[in-house]
Amino acid sequence: MFYKVMCYVLINVLWISFAFASSLWEGKWEMGRYTPAVDGLLDIHDCTNEKCLFRITSIHGAHTCDVNGIMRISKNHARFFYPEGKNDEFLAGEILFDLNPDKKIIDVQYKSGQFCGMRGYLDGIYEHESLPYRYPTSFDCWKDDLNQSEIAICASRKLSLADVEFDVNYKSFKTSEWFDNRNKCQKDEKCLWDFYKKSIRGAFEKSTNSSFNFWQYVHYQKQKWRYPTDLTLLFDYFAEHIKEPYFSAWRVTLDDDSYTRFCEDCLAKSYGVAGFYTIYESAWFIDDNEMWISFISANLDAPEDEKVLVLAPQGKALSDMPIFIKEYTEDLIKRCAFSSGSIKLMFFKAVK
Repeated sequence: MFYKVMCYVLINVLWISFAFASSLWEGKWEMGRYTPAVDGLLDIHDCTNEKCLFRITSIHGAHTCDVNGIMRISKNHARFFYPEGKNDEFLAGEILFDLNPDKKIIDVQYKSGQFCGMRGYLDGIYEHESLPYRYPTSFDCWKDDLNQSEIAICASRKLSLADVEFDVNYKSFKTSEWFDNRNKCQKDEKCLWDFYKKSIRGAFEKSTNSSFNFWQYVHYQKQKWRYPTDLTLLFDYFAEHIKEPYFSAWRVTLDDDSYTRFCEDCLAKSYGVAGFYTIYESAWFIDDNEMWISFISANLDAPEDEKVLVLAPQGKALSDMPIFIKEYTEDLIKRCAFSSGSIKLMFFKAVK
């Protein structure tokens, strides 16, 4: 009788252990803001100790990928293979899932084959939906001993971009005194934002041995960063010197890189957000002393603003447009069947 009871207890313990282990996989796992270029959702359900049903959906610009099936589990690793039993390299596909139960993240790796007619857009770190998003920073946002300032930086896209920018360009300026001063901000986001802006300006001046020059700063950074709104000091400039709703409308054109083209004179030239064809487009130009932006936005309340908008320096006329902006604007008018006069000229306020 004793042995029967012990066997019964052991079997139940093992069953509970297996059930718990498999349940660690279950739930919704989000990529989203951790990898800004791709929106992703991994839904895992109906798990046993050997397999789970899953559906993974990702959106990358105009491309949507949707894969579902059975993932085979081995402890903290899982594999999906499709179509099962076939060896044809073109038809066969493989996706690997690595679970970190302590950090509640799943690393998805696209290994082979073709899904949704595209390649590789499933890859990324997926966090459990119960966790706050952690943006990419210069430090490990999953470590256990984050201080209050680090927690705030990991939770903010704006602060995380500022942290990465400073680390990439001015790592040598990150002294123990610098960390001490930053951490005095605790969780105060405004304090941290002001600290990073001051740090970047100061490091720029020390590294160039000259006073801060806004245009030199942006001109240098365009070699490293894809979008102007990713630049710490430029973000505030746009927020202050472009009136609403144009600031928000223009930023929409920079949130998607599905058809991004690069050019020597501009940081980004963006085409077509999914579902809108040519509704959202933009290009921007900058040289050593001025900046121009040309963009479409049909997302404004006023119908008369459904045209090409050109942001220019104070005192400029449309005839002063740089060649790149002029050609781009003319192309927008032609492709969108606007009238030749469908250009609204707006001005930046003077740089302080």
